[in-house]
Amino acid sequence: MSERLDPHRGTAHGPGAGPGTPAAGDAGSLEGWLLEWVAGTTGRARDEVRADRRFTSYGLDSMALTRLVAEASRRLGRPLAPTLAWSCPTPAELARQLAGQGAEPSGAGAAPAVAESAAAAVDEPVAVVGMAARFPGAPDLAAYWDLLAGGRDAVTETPPERWAVDDWYAPGEPGRMATRWGGFLEGIAGFDPLFFGISPAEALHMDPQQRLVMELVWEALEDAGIVPGSLRGRAAGVFVGAMWSEYAALTAADPTRLTPHSATGGDLSIISARVSYTLGLTGPSLTVNTACSSSLVALHQARRSLLAGECDLALVGGVNLFCDPVGTVTMSHFGAMAPDGRCKVFDARANGYVRGEGGGLVVLKPLSRARADGDRIYCTLRGSAVNNDGFSNGLTAPSPQAQEAVIRRACADAGVAPATVRYVETHGTGTMLGDPIEAGALGAVYGEGRAADAPLLLGAVKSNIGHLEAAAGVAGFVKTALVLHHREVPRNLHFESPNPHIPFDDLRLAVPTAARPWPGAADEEAWAGVSGFGFGGTNCHLLLSAAPREETAGTTAPATPAPAGPEATLAPVPADPAAPRAAGDATAGPVFVFGGQGSQWPGMGVELMTEPAFARAVRACDRALAPHLGGRSVKDLLTLRREPLDDTSSVQAAVFTMQVALAALWADRGVRPAVVIGQSMGEIAAAHVSGALSLDDAARLVAVRARLVDELAGDGTMAVVGLDAAHTRAALARHGAPDLAVAVVGGPDRTVVSGGRAAIGSLTAALAAQDVTVRPIDVDYASHSAHMDPLLTPLRKALAGLAPGPGTVPMWSTVTGETAAGEELDADYWCRNLREPVLFRDGIEALAARGHRHFLDLNPHPVTQLDTERTLDGRGVALPSMRRGEPAAAQLTATADALPHAPAPTALSLILISEPTRRS
Repeated sequence: MSERLDPHRGTAHGPGAGPGTPAAGDAGSLEGWLLEWVAGTTGRARDEVRADRRFTSYGLDSMALTRLVAEASRRLGRPLAPTLAWSCPTPAELARQLAGQGAEPSGAGAAPAVAESAAAAVDEPVAVVGMAARFPGAPDLAAYWDLLAGGRDAVTETPPERWAVDDWYAPGEPGRMATRWGGFLEGIAGFDPLFFGISPAEALHMDPQQRLVMELVWEALEDAGIVPGSLRGRAAGVFVGAMWSEYAALTAADPTRLTPHSATGGDLSIISARVSYTLGLTGPSLTVNTACSSSLVALHQARRSLLAGECDLALVGGVNLFCDPVGTVTMSHFGAMAPDGRCKVFDARANGYVRGEGGGLVVLKPLSRARADGDRIYCTLRGSAVNNDGFSNGLTAPSPQAQEAVIRRACADAGVAPATVRYVETHGTGTMLGDPIEAGALGAVYGEGRAADAPLLLGAVKSNIGHLEAAAGVAGFVKTALVLHHREVPRNLHFESPNPHIPFDDLRLAVPTAARPWPGAADEEAWAGVSGFGFGGTNCHLLLSAAPREETAGTTAPATPAPAGPEATLAPVPADPAAPRAAGDATAGPVFVFGGQGSQWPGMGVELMTEPAFARAVRACDRALAPHLGGRSVKDLLTLRREPLDDTSSVQAAVFTMQVALAALWADRGVRPAVVIGQSMGEIAAAHVSGALSLDDAARLVAVRARLVDELAGDGTMAVVGLDAAHTRAALARHGAPDLAVAVVGGPDRTVVSGGRAAIGSLTAALAAQDVTVRPIDVDYASHSAHMDPLLTPLRKALAGLAPGPGTVPMWSTVTGETAAGEELDADYWCRNLREPVLFRDGIEALAARGHRHFLDLNPHPVTQLDTERTLDGRGVALPSMRRGEPAAAQLTATADALPHAPAPTALSLILISEPTRRS
């Protein structure tokens, strides 16, 4: 930590420069000291720090907050809990706590109240009250049943957006794959982070598996008729099966792309933990990895947790996505891939499986709780068992004895006679060794006492969608629940001639080759099993039974319709501007705010030139501005720390380039504007970012405008007056100087005036005598006043041929005080932009009134932030992109974290999949 930022050294920028030791019990004094501390530590002006804003919104990390508490403890002369700044996350809250506490904050670190979870009866059925599915060829639960009932094959050749399969397909060659096929989802890059209260910057580094599970959780709760917000603080559990972390490996391949979000974004444990965090669930939260039995073992664990009373509701599922071809290469060399890309389960042609991706999620409750809540019920989970092969014929060789044992144990756990089970959704990978072993174990248990004319039906969803590995179990579970609900057994695909190593008749087994009704009598309790085996030997078998007829999913409507906005997911705090807004609401994202001249500083673009999106935008601006800068490079203006920015043309070209490049960088991180607004020359960048002006037109406008102003420079200047616009106009009228004009209506207590040097000097002296703050601006021209009149004709002439278009993002005009259609931004408009006052405060007021709550300053120093914050007056937040002389990366990350509701397309491409380099 540098001396300038060290709060213990009492430097001019630390709390030592603030007020004296605050009195214990004086919340106002404590709050003032805290605001001074934040301002000093972060290099902000004192009036830029608000008492109701979270400490973390100013970029303060855990180390800084620990120092804050230590400093407060030293000043107050009593010990304080080091976690106090987490219990009280804003200056106002912390001040109130400090004013009234003793040695330990009351409730500090206390857990939120949670619902008590009584243990269910050990043999109580567990009800399936909600389900969600996203499988190949089936984007939702209804489509999944349609695919199964229609007997459709969802396996396809590898889509070109995943990887160039021709480059990777070469059976038997090192580093190549043995199949061209897979069961793929469409649109796995699509994710709306704002709906879940996740910042786009964080979402960019989240494994798509985390994103998919979040979406499935929402859909499953919606299917169950459960308001997600009602679960906050409840002892609900999350159990998710997952095994691959291809995304983490893919992003780690380029260490320069790693960010503070990369660790949590790629860790498998966070798949379940993020659900618990987002919904505020306090029950167990586990990501289970037992390879291909992961999601069935997760269901087993969830059932046990419910019956033990560890949780009273469980969200359970599995997920599997392909982010890189290496996983398929690996399994090809393992010898598991079918060359034709089809799972021919129990068929004589069985020669391996095809990989599939997707996810499923179910909502479980003890049956008594589901009945009390009036839930509709798909089926019930009645028994489960897990074991391992132990020391078998090989680490990955299946064990007949272990498979038979786990099935027997599950039947005993369910209290069901094996011969009464009519259907089993098998593990069924379609291998010449695995299929006979599995069939033998099933026949050994379920064949006992079974009539020859009532064979056990064997399902194999892998024949439809491929082997979903960690999600294979939940794919089979959801299929089985639907089979019990619809009382219909779909056909298996790719079964032409029985595997000669399986004596189907002797084992009392049959493979359905056509869809058929449930085989049991109408008044018979319907039982079905589901199997899953991990290649490390962890086996799982579950027993399901149909729900009583009066409680099936087709009889009763969902108990409570789930609302269609994230307020139901995240408990809203109406007074907090960071509270989530409805998904898809155009006002939920940031307003991009572009300032005028004055935010520049030497070397302002150096650090960000390492960001590809920023550097590309700078190069594009450099090319567009080159014809107008007399041989100077705008890139040099941004990166040479000693390059003088002493003329209007250089300054405005540099600021414009920074604004455009920052907008490109934010877009690359998934943050796009809901609307744009600009001050003076900042409207040019705003118009370009809105899509109304091409880059060449915008660059020409910047250059011509700046050159003409430079030619006129000399007698004029400008100053900031510490009054609102009305009082400033009154002061100008009293002063009696017709040469003066209101140039910028900045904020409720800040107005810029423009005029001749003598007149500005006289006004400054007069207002100072009245104790009104006046600060001169270091310019030698008087924009937005009659001083600009001589420039209007040459400007209009120079802009002939300007071709504005309709744009794609709304632009609020600070010239007209209303939304400007892109076509209106012609030469006449830009003459008014130079001559007429900037109605900035009016624009911020209007946008706030329309529901906008996040305003993002797009300047190398946040020159618009203070005016915006004061105008908003608690109705929203104004955030910086950069600060003069401070590390840009840290500020961008802090701001991104404070922008949970920045606008993003509904299908925001956040996945970092690109064509991998061919392995040699």
